[in-house]
Amino acid sequence: MRIARPFLLILLATPFPLGAGAQEASADTVLTTSDGVRVHATWYRSQDTVGEPVILLFHQGGASGMAEYGPLIPRLRAAGFNLLIIDQRRGGERFGGINRTASSVAADDVSYCDVLPDLEAALAFARYLEPDQRSILWGSSYSAALVFQLAAAHPEDVQGLLAFSPASGDPMAGCRPEPFGEQVHVPALVLRPQSEMEHGWIAEQMQIFRDQGHETHVADPGAHGSSMLVADRVSGDVEDTWEIVSAFLNRLASGDGSHG
Repeated sequence: MRIARPFLLILLATPFPLGAGAQEASADTVLTTSDGVRVHATWYRSQDTVGEPVILLFHQGGASGMAEYGPLIPRLRAAGFNLLIIDQRRGGERFGGINRTASSVAADDVSYCDVLPDLEAALAFARYLEPDQRSILWGSSYSAALVFQLAAAHPEDVQGLLAFSPASGDPMAGCRPEPFGEQVHVPALVLRPQSEMEHGWIAEQMQIFRDQGHETHVADPGAHGSSMLVADRVSGDVEDTWEIVSAFLNRLASGDGSHG
């Protein structure tokens, strides 16, 4: 069943040009979740990409959307994707940004699992932006775990997902990704840096995802979460990982993606 759209309050910080000759545009947006939290977001969409797939970019713990994903935006936009980048209620100033949502929420009272309504609001807004397109989910660390739950609950709205270093264990009690991975029947790509694979539970998690039919990749060199795609954060070459990610996104966009 398609998700019900929460109330959407849209605030444009700058005009959003979609007329003749418009090449690039972005807008700041505020979404109100099903439990009443105002989630700040930025979306990228131009005349050239109206009707194209939307990637929903969800950040890792302690971060904000634009700070984590700023270095990735030019490459994803050049590939023709619309982007919706949110500040989840659980976040902070990692990577030098300010999380506009978390600054107005009592973070001590927010568990990782509590963040799911933020992701649901983003998914609903993406469907509003592109009614004929299913979204591509992109998660980092704790949000990489939540995208499995989101995809399992709303398969008609999801084209596929990418999960960078999905969190698990006690911090994700009640929303661990592995059980939801069994319920996800859209293409999924799970990525880990080589440095994390020395932990037994991570190797076991990757094998679980493979057994469920999901694609996996170990990045070497790499870094935690989506940072494995940022050369400055890896202190090394990230092109091999980008090739894996780009090929997966292209398959989704072309409709050639398959589960398993």
